Amino acid sequence: MVFLGKGCLLPPEVWEDVESDYDHVLNVFGVISLDPTLDSFVGLYRTTDLDELSQIFVGVDTVMYIEGEEGEDGWWWIDSIYEPAALIKNAIIHIIDDQDNIFNFTFIETEEFYDTTFLDTLGWHFEWIDTFNVRMNYYKDTTGTFDPQPSRTYKLSINTLNYDPVNGELTTPNYPVLIDSMIQDTVSSTEPYEVHWEFQENAQGLLTGEILFDNLFSFTVGSWCGGKFERAVNLSDSTYTVPGEFCDDTGDSLAPEDFFIRLTAMDENYYEYFITSEVEEYSNLFLNNPTTQGRSVGIDGGFGVFGSIASDGITRTIVP
Repeated sequence: MVFLGKGCLLPPEVWEDVESDYDHVLNVFGVISLDPTLDSFVGLYRTTDLDELSQIFVGVDTVMYIEGEEGEDGWWWIDSIYEPAALIKNAIIHIIDDQDNIFNFTFIETEEFYDTTFLDTLGWHFEWIDTFNVRMNYYKDTTGTFDPQPSRTYKLSINTLNYDPVNGELTTPNYPVLIDSMIQDTVSSTEPYEVHWEFQENAQGLLTGEILFDNLFSFTVGSWCGGKFERAVNLSDSTYTVPGEFCDDTGDSLAPEDFFIRLTAMDENYYEYFITSEVEEYSNLFLNNPTTQGRSVGIDGGFGVFGSIASDGITRTIVP
């Protein structure tokens, strides 16, 4: 910082090398998921030096062949692959349930996903099934034996060379249940409506809503006003009124869309890390307080969080 005053000269602009000198520890993002659509996983990284690159080049990927224009040769689309420099791939990670069953989590670099495209033209039905690999860079159970249950205690154990061991513990939440019969079939983005769920004592969660557009790149997406919302809720309240949004008149050009409402219950660790602390956290370079340091919720020996989620969702129709 430079202070200007009488008789003071502004020094020339130069870069100053800032060095870090501390013992590195592990950064952990561990989630036990009770949802069948989301696997439980553990992401593992280390702290980095201030002058260290965040990404490193690891190779190339042949994406597809592009046909050339008439009279011109085609060409292969080659994409560079990078991975986080702080990624830890060789750790021994175990999840232990309250019956002392031990589940080994294995590092997964990529996973194969399937994408199906349908086209119905002039009575002919076409279907393409394409596969593509997505870089995951996390640890997960690859045996299919880990089946987490609600209201159970699970422990996390992480060991790897050159770093202190990390341990964690959580109690999984109960499944939240949206009350289908008490949520209207059609909602409006400009009018308030209520979302109801079954009572849970001393439980916290997140209520969200989003429009399920068929094509996120269409003009229709930008024409919609409202619809999406996020709200931290207490599951003992049993209901939340989603306020309508003030929107300019969109006319009759927008058709109704599918609208997905999700209620996600969280264990204490996940809620504290992502909901409670998110509001309270800030960074201040000049104050010596916890907000200038890495946070740890549910784990010992490193930074990060070991938490759990469970969710329920319903689809409704939304109109402008």
